[in-house]
Amino acid sequence: MITIQDKSYEFKYSLRAMFVFESITDKPFEVKTLFDTYVFCYSCLVSNPDNPTLDFNDFIDWCEKYPEVMEEFNKFIESQTKVKETVSPKKKAGRPKKS
Repeated sequence: MITIQDKSYEFKYSLRAMFVFESITDKPFEVKTLFDTYVFCYSCLVSNPDNPTLDFNDFIDWCEKYPEVMEEFNKFIESQTKVKETVSPKKKAGRPKKS
């Protein structure tokens, strides 16, 4: 949970956030650049239906003034990655075993 302009926002890593990312960037979902990172952070905020509305320019202005927003986002993404790894463990590479 973060506060931007006296409003509380909660990140939500979801398919909808990826759709928002693709809609904004007009490219397939893949976070490769600094811009991608900020757009995905914004997407994870505005894709949550429980969040109030937030303009992208206001979000960037807030991030410039309070860089800890991205620190919180990075912690959030790290925690989500751990959850996803727990739910779907990595498969071993190689040929399938014969029965």
